[in-house]
Amino acid sequence: MTTQVYVYRVRKDMGDKPVNFVGFWDACRFCNWLHNGKPTGGQNTTTTEDGAYDLTDSDKVTRDQVTRKDGARFFIFFTFGLEASGASYADTARGRAGFRIASP
Repeated sequence: MTTQVYVYRVRKDMGDKPVNFVGFWDACRFCNWLHNGKPTGGQNTTTTEDGAYDLTDSDKVTRDQVTRKDGARFFIFFTFGLEASGASYADTARGRAGFRIASP
C-alpha cells in the first residue's frame, strides 16, 4: 500500500478569504499541519494525524470524541459539538456548520 501525499495550497488572490465546504476532519488535519510547522510528506503523526488534534485513535474518531489538545497552537472554532465558540454559520438541516481556524 502506498502512502498518499497531500499538499495544501492557497489559490491565487484567495489567501485572505474564508473557505467553504471543508469537513471537520479535514479542518483538524489542517490545524495539525499548521501546528507541526507545515511539514511535507504522507499523512502520519508528524504531519496531519497528530498535533492540535490526535486523530490516531480510530475509536474516538468514529465516535466523534476527538478534542483539542492542551498546548494546541491552532484550533477550530466550531458552532456545535467539540468547539462551541461562535463560528460563522450553522446549517444543521444540511449537516454542515461554519467554522474557522484560529491561533491563541
